[in-house]
Amino acid sequence: MHPKIKAGELCMFYMTDVILDGEELDCVGIFKSENKETVLKVESGLDNYELKDIEGMNIHKLDKGCLVFDSEKQNGYIIAVVDNTNRNSEAQYWKDNFLSRLEVLKLF
Repeated sequence: MHPKIKAGELCMFYMTDVILDGEELDCVGIFKSENKETVLKVESGLDNYELKDIEGMNIHKLDKGCLVFDSEKQNGYIIAVVDNTNRNSEAQYWKDNFLSRLEVLKLF
């Protein structure tokens, strides 16, 4: 572990038929959540409800993420990036180190 990089959960997924600027594309999503939240899970039965508190990622508060669209291959693809936690220069690894070294060609 790096002293200035928080631990967290990394999720990757592949999507098809994503519309970007009117074009139907495939894309790869990479998201990192550094903070878990306690949420209430409600399950309904035939005549009752069961409530559980569980820890999980808030999809409205993802810390870091990117979508790599299968477009403009000759220019290095189109990438949409978000980093909601590290706006200072000490922890710019997500954009400067991780994403710049991402071998996008192997994703598609």
